[in-house]
Amino acid sequence: MAKILLYVVICFLASSANGCNIGKRIINDFDMEKALGYWFLLYYPKEFGDKYSCYRDIYGKDDNGYTINSTIVLTSGETVVYLGTITMDDNIINIKYNTFDELSTGYRVLAADYDNYVIISGCPPGEKEVLTYMQFRSQNPDDIVMKNVEEALEQTGSKMKDYVKTTCPLQDPYR
Repeated sequence: MAKILLYVVICFLASSANGCNIGKRIINDFDMEKALGYWFLLYYPKEFGDKYSCYRDIYGKDDNGYTINSTIVLTSGETVVYLGTITMDDNIINIKYNTFDELSTGYRVLAADYDNYVIISGCPPGEKEVLTYMQFRSQNPDDIVMKNVEEALEQTGSKMKDYVKTTCPLQDPYR
């Protein structure tokens, strides 16, 4: 028992030393049911942009619970699809991909309006710091949505200037 406790303390200290503070949330009752469907990452953290040129998630639900289907276009042009499961715990979306550990982690929901955007933040394995992602229902959010996202992002302690906009070649089912 003492070894397990020591291991937990060491893991906690290691994650604290890594500076992984997954952000200030401004939403306290995230509803995964309202978030089901297509989401596009149109703005990437600058650190993320050299790996992926496009990223689309489909949050779903089956008999076993919540699922995720992530289609990723790499900067090389190759398209890959990763499937996984989602569990929820106090505004944390715990994503476990079947074959993609690089982004399997807990993501705190910082802000969401469900119809247009959700802002999540997490510390994926191998990353040096927390990464915050803005996901959109459409590849073409209007000016009002973008203003709301910028305001929500600032409330979480981030700024839009820290992100890179991409052009996602994946089909937008809402156009």
